Amino acid sequence: MDEIDRRLLVAWARRRSEGGGARVGKLKTYERGLRSLSLVLRADDKRIDGLGEGVVGFGGWMEGVEGVQQGVWEVRVDRGVVGRLCGPVRIDWPGVGVAEAAGLFGVNATTVRRWAKAGRVVMEREENRADRKRSGWRVWTRGGVDVGGAVWRGDWWGDAGAGLERLVGEGFEQRLLRTHRCIGSRSVVWRWLCEGCGGWVAKVYRPRRVLTVGAWLGEAAAGERWTGGGFQCRACAGLVYESSERGSRPGKGRRVDVWDRFVKRVSGGVLGGGDVERRGGGAC
Repeated sequence: MDEIDRRLLVAWARRRSEGGGARVGKLKTYERGLRSLSLVLRADDKRIDGLGEGVVGFGGWMEGVEGVQQGVWEVRVDRGVVGRLCGPVRIDWPGVGVAEAAGLFGVNATTVRRWAKAGRVVMEREENRADRKRSGWRVWTRGGVDVGGAVWRGDWWGDAGAGLERLVGEGFEQRLLRTHRCIGSRSVVWRWLCEGCGGWVAKVYRPRRVLTVGAWLGEAAAGERWTGGGFQCRACAGLVYESSERGSRPGKGRRVDVWDRFVKRVSGGVLGGGDVERRGGGAC
């Protein structure tokens, strides 16, 4: 048991003895799911169409994006589908071609090239000395890639979001509606229908609850693994983006103390950053 563990347990016991109970401070606020602790399904994931017979079915016609009558497809999402679409994608060296890599990630080739510039994947030139016209690019990764989008992780959360797809229960199943609209003659934009608000969104999320000391002791409602029953839009899921908690410009009054937010979340609002000595991490 290190210093933060000891202080958390002592502070929690003191609040209980004072009659504060398990739900103290702003526990409801700190129970909100973090983006880095969320599963995400992209409506434009090209792997959805290849999930297999019985997984994707035509669900008829309804008012789609921008109020236009559009065809709607029903996607049955279970544990296996979540594992395939939300799990990290790894491509070992010497890699594969750009088109094949795009298929593995469920994106287009332009996105793979953009990821290469951002450092999310490695793209190297493969020269064919016998026929230079056949020279091409090879794509590989240094580790598993989160295809749901680049995620900013707090300095003390580490890789807590890794392996979330394996925590989905065996009996989980949700039926999501998916539609598309065409822009021009070739571009297709896909959208999910959020079950919460009825809006058409590009991504739906299933956040995991932050494990507070109260939940660990079995004394708080945050003991449930997920914040909701299924995938919803970010507003209905009540997501908190860590990047929004760090001011875009450093300086007095423009930067949120991430260590303070971390301590408040794991303590359920019992402690603040000033109650525990800062350790590790970067300049926050």
